[in-house]
Amino acid sequence: MIPSLPILSIVLRAYGKVFGNMGALLRAWLIPMLLMIVIDALRRDATYGLLTDFAYSLLEMPVYALAAIACHRIVLLGSDSLTNPWSLHWSRRESMFFYWLFMFAIMLYVAAMLLGVAVLAAPDRAFGYDADWLGGAIMIVVLFYLYGRFAMVFPATALDTRMIMSQSWLLTAGNGLRLTITLLLPIAPVYLAARLLEWSLPADVMQYAEVIYFPLELIGGAAVIATLSLSYQFLRDEVGDN
Repeated sequence: MIPSLPILSIVLRAYGKVFGNMGALLRAWLIPMLLMIVIDALRRDATYGLLTDFAYSLLEMPVYALAAIACHRIVLLGSDSLTNPWSLHWSRRESMFFYWLFMFAIMLYVAAMLLGVAVLAAPDRAFGYDADWLGGAIMIVVLFYLYGRFAMVFPATALDTRMIMSQSWLLTAGNGLRLTITLLLPIAPVYLAARLLEWSLPADVMQYAEVIYFPLELIGGAAVIATLSLSYQFLRDEVGDN
């Protein structure tokens, strides 16, 4: 019998890991986040186009790889496991992580395009009224499902363990829906906190929304990575041994 992924336990532990290692995470993410801000500013000033957007996404991927690997290792191995506490390190591990990011970007982009045609119009046909939000929700769930089933390659790579996408699919078999919920749940508190701020803060303050939301996005992003780390740890230890 396949052990069931403990959804709530993993999400709570993920937030515990994030807050318990906040100092190490902030230090490891400082330079990557500053670089991401610079890249995002350049992207906004650039003339929009598919190739331009793709080029800036390629620039972001290695920077994100540094931050994500640091988070995976802090959650699973502790802050002492980092080769460099400021994420100023590049090796075969980071190159492999970048490769997987690139592969996932292509896979999820193609999946989103197909879903956009097959799913987004379906609620209108089924219910006879404008229900784009439902189609969007279905798309998000499906994309997170696909991501979760293949994404065990990320924490495995961060731990210098060789894994390919087919192995991730096998490792997550029987836990696909639970893994989808586990990865989506950490986003809910951040979304609710952002909406509460939007409703409670005056308009002249909300003009600085990007600055206000940044800590929430940072915590939420780290929590999602942490849930993936802990899900991988559980499946590796409980399922991989069977």
